Amino acid sequence: AGGGRILQVKQTKLTSAVSITGVTSYADISSFSVDITPASASNKILVIVDMKASTSGEAVFKLVRNSTDIGNSTAGAYTSFHGLFGNTARSHYYDLQSIHFSFLDDAQDTNAHTYKVQWSNVTNVSTYLNRTAYSATGTHYSYSGSSSITVMEIEG
Repeated sequence: AGGGRILQVKQTKLTSAVSITGVTSYADISSFSVDITPASASNKILVIVDMKASTSGEAVFKLVRNSTDIGNSTAGAYTSFHGLFGNTARSHYYDLQSIHFSFLDDAQDTNAHTYKVQWSNVTNVSTYLNRTAYSATGTHYSYSGSSSITVMEIEG
């Protein structure tokens, strides 16, 4: 009986703050991707995303393998695995939200694959990864965090 063994683990960690401002189409998050080359096309790739984000409006996030959307929902107005709402009149603007997502992908082939998260603002705001939307230096509400993408090749 074969299968189920973890063959390799790769991870990228992002500890610095990055942001997007204004209404945008989906864009890569700077320095937030991980590459993996499967040993066999019949294997699986487990993708685990852990992010800390904050916004002063609406933002959406999606998972991408190379240039293909994977694991996202189309049930709402935006293709995404997570949406985030923050408002300067409500507490989410001051909060650092934890976003967790996992997806079991088919290895496809034995070529190198890049897994990444893309983000977009729905409204004309700023969205941040690894810091609050309120402030980077204020005495209050200036929390910080770190984010990661972990991929594991699992024997098929």
